Amino acid sequence: MGKLDKQVQQDFLQALKAKQPSLATLRLLKSAIQNKKIELKQDDLPDDQIIKLISSEAKKRQDSIAAFAKGGRTDLAEKEKEELTVLQTYLPEQLGEKEIKEAVAKILEANPEEKTPQAFGKVMGKVMAELKGQADGQLVQQIVKEILNS
Repeated sequence: MGKLDKQVQQDFLQALKAKQPSLATLRLLKSAIQNKKIELKQDDLPDDQIIKLISSEAKKRQDSIAAFAKGGRTDLAEKEKEELTVLQTYLPEQLGEKEIKEAVAKILEANPEEKTPQAFGKVMGKVMAELKGQADGQLVQQIVKEILNS
């Protein structure tokens, strides 16, 4: 069992015993991890796959928050924010704009032929592979577009 999987299990048991509000989110996360194990026919998942899974769940929460806020449902948006906070405790520290710009600049420096807007897809692929869950995809996309179009 991976380190992150064990951490989720332990936190789930603590939340269950203490009847913490994070219990529902941890139960969903635990189920998502188990479903991924079944899907991949593996007894254990490496931490990087669990991080991808958690990132995906966090992204769903962010989209829901935006939709609920737009629809005027602040009560549901707050619930999603609480779930997002729990999920973010398991994700690596997210990089800021400055660090992302540095990573993009480094990749473009190594690949000067890709400094055109037409190479957007290639650049995005390389940046996302390098940052692996450390940055929000939409922020990376915005920065890459900004740099390639300047």
